[in-house]
Formats: sequence, structure tokens, C-alpha cells
Amino acid sequence: MPGLLETVRGTQTPTLLRHAAELLGETPEATEKGFAAVLSTLLAALAMRSGHEGIAEVMRATHVGLGGGNPLDDLAQSLSIPALRGTLMDHGTTIATQLLGAQLGPVSAALAGQSSLKGDSIGSLVKLGGPMVMGAVARVLGNAPTAQGVADLLEAERPAIMAALPPGIRELLGPLAAAETPLRGTPVEAAAEAAGSASRWLPWLIGLVVAIGGIAGLRGCQHQAADGTANSNATTPMVTEAPREVMEIVLPDGTALKLQSGHVGFELVRFLQSAEPAPRAFRFDALAYDSATDSLDEKSAATVRTVAAIMKAFPAMSARIVGHTDSEGDASANQALSEARARSVEALIEAEGIASDRIASEGRGQSEPIATNETAEGRAQNRRTAILVLTK
Repeated sequence: MPGLLETVRGTQTPTLLRHAAELLGETPEATEKGFAAVLSTLLAALAMRSGHEGIAEVMRATHVGLGGGNPLDDLAQSLSIPALRGTLMDHGTTIATQLLGAQLGPVSAALAGQSSLKGDSIGSLVKLGGPMVMGAVARVLGNAPTAQGVADLLEAERPAIMAALPPGIRELLGPLAAAETPLRGTPVEAAAEAAGSASRWLPWLIGLVVAIGGIAGLRGCQHQAADGTANSNATTPMVTEAPREVMEIVLPDGTALKLQSGHVGFELVRFLQSAEPAPRAFRFDALAYDSATDSLDEKSAATVRTVAAIMKAFPAMSARIVGHTDSEGDASANQALSEARARSVEALIEAEGIASDRIASEGRGQSEPIATNETAEGRAQNRRTAILVLTK
């Protein structure tokens, strides 16, 4: 079976390139060169972001938004029919902004300069390229690839993907490894002191970072302490690699919060203050439930109340709580438990005064692992609750 890079390159058929060139008013030669650069760039951006849980949401939206079919099916025909082309490019805009974030403008400008295409033409190719890259992933892995499956695929192909990048683009993609938008807050105290350390750092984490490209797991995050099955009492320790700064953050409604970097509330505020587009998923750090129940302990309930306070201060925000388990035990029991735990978080947020039309919940059971279920560490990563920001 062809690999991902080969599949992406195979999308550039003569018929597709002819339609694209006519659409853009560019020469076929320049269009082919620009398309190749765009697809390589988006594929590399996906490789850098594939460990983020929000990527699963982008892939889900691509599949559902395009009628459940693969975007590569009848792609040339989609370009020739205005309504289909509009749908494809609308979803491509969402995918491109999710993959490239604040680097979308600089990357597009660099690609335009290298390909001799007009800026508008490169912009159109970027919009078309997003669904094509996601469609290539689905063609290799199937229409419902897991985050772990994507990570494994890209880990295997990462050297070839990065080698295919146009000159200078790799450097522009570097910031994708970490969010760069600072919080409007003030450091007030160190969460922990590192003896002899000459500096501190804030781990700007974009969503849920999975082990890819030689990184072995989520080493900078707190893991959930509750089992995702109905018959296990295992707990998950907090893993800390660096001091966490505590910031005092004043929300738009005047509410002041003191949050550690990496806390779900900290990352939510950073995101809501930024120009990054929704949807984006964030993992609740260390939500703990009584074993095999949906009852939150008090520390976890306080975390959820913090999220509710943030939603009050950002009234345009709407979200969905998503529960996940590992694969231990019965699949149907895991599905029911994930639903119940997600509902308990939703109910607490509503109890804090958030309207029900702004918050929803769903459980996905063991169907979307982000790590292997063969190890205790992997199962701990798979037992998680996330908040998916739908609007901001």
C-alpha cells in the first residue's frame, strides 16, 4: 500500500492540475509547482501537530462536513462545480488555519514567492490542500483514523515528509511545536523552585501532545488519576519536568484567577485571548473520579468551576465535554462510563450558571486512544476528559 507522502503526491493528477490552473488563471507548470509545495507544507504541519487532540476533531469535521466521503473522491469534479468547490474550500480554510495557526500568513507569502504564483492563488491552493492532506490520511488509515494511528503513521514517515519541504519553510513551521501567544497576566509566585536553575519556562502546550517524532508521551502534563473502566482502582501520578509558573489572570469581567501554566484554565484563557481559530480541544489536567463512578473529587470540581468562570467571562464561548477511557474491561461499560463522566462535568458547569445551549457532553469510550493500551502509562493517557471549544 502506498505511504502517506506518496498518496499526497498522487493527488496531483493532470486533470486536477488542469482544473486548478484554469480556476486560478495560472500556468499549469506554476500551478503544479505551487501545489506540490503547498501539499508538502501542510503535511509537515500535520506531522508537527498530529499529537494534538484537536487534529482528531479536524479530521472528524472533514469527514462529516464533506458528506462522509473522502475529499479525494472525484476531486477534479469537485473543482469544476462551484457549489462543491465552495464546500471543499470552506472546509479547507478551517483545516489550514488549524494546522498553520499564526504561521498561515508567513508560510503563504513564502510559498507564493518560491512558486511565482499570485498570493491569492497560493491562498486558494492552501484551502484546497487541507482536505487533500486529510483525505490522504483517510485513504491510508481508513475513514476513522485514531490519533494514535495518525501519530504512528507520521512518526514512520516524518523524515521523508520534512525532507520534501521547500527551502526555508521548515523554519517557518518551527513555532507550531508550541503556542506563542502570551497570557495577559502577571507572575505572582513559583509553583516549585528548581535549585540552581538560571531560568524558568512556560510550557505552552497546544492541546494534548502525544508521543511522535521521538517524544515518548506527555511528559509535561498531569495525567488523570481515575481509571476509565468499571473494575480498576489504578491511579495515575502527576509527572512534572519543570517548575510551573503561577499567573494571576484578570478575566474580562474582572474575575481574578491564580493558575499554574499547563492548567486547563490557563490554556483556555490563553487560547480565548489569541487569534487562533476554534475548534480546539483541551485536556482537563488530573480530573479524578471515585473509582468506577462519575463523581468528581473536590479538587477536580474546583478545576471545573474555574472553567465555568472562564466561560462566564467569555460569553461567546461554547464547548463540548468529551469523555474517553482506556480499553480495559467491557467496551459498552466503558462507553457508558465515559458518557456519565462527561455529563457530570457538563452538569457542574451548568450549575455554575452557564446556559445549557453553551455546553454539551458526549462519551467516546475506548474508541479514540491517543496512546497504546498495552502499557499502564499509555492507558493512563487514554483515560481522559477534554473540553472542545466550539466557538469563541
